[in-house]
Amino acid sequence: MKKAAAVTKLPDPPTPELLNDFIITFWCAPPAEETTRQRYEEIAGCGFNLVLTWFNDIPMNRKVLDLCRDTGLKALLGDFRLFTPPDSQAFFPYVQELISDFAGHPGLGGYYLRDEPHAGLF
Repeated sequence: MKKAAAVTKLPDPPTPELLNDFIITFWCAPPAEETTRQRYEEIAGCGFNLVLTWFNDIPMNRKVLDLCRDTGLKALLGDFRLFTPPDSQAFFPYVQELISDFAGHPGLGGYYLRDEPHAGLF
């Protein structure tokens, strides 16, 4: 009988801080006129820890990130650049641009890339 090859366990990948907690979120972030410190304090006070945002505006996304940072929340950013078809030549440059705009912000929990992608995207 042939002896099985030894299996080497790879090191665990780094875990983003947010993944240490169970994610509790809602659909979807308050509208622009309610994107205030008071509203985000209410969100945190209800026990949520992640805000899904859809703003198609870089300054508004920064405001959301700042509010999340200041209230102990994280933001899952939806950004207009991500609504470009993934098979477009512009998609990956947009993703890189988005990451460079927001990476490292303490309020960032992640990026909302796509909802219910159709089979042709795979």
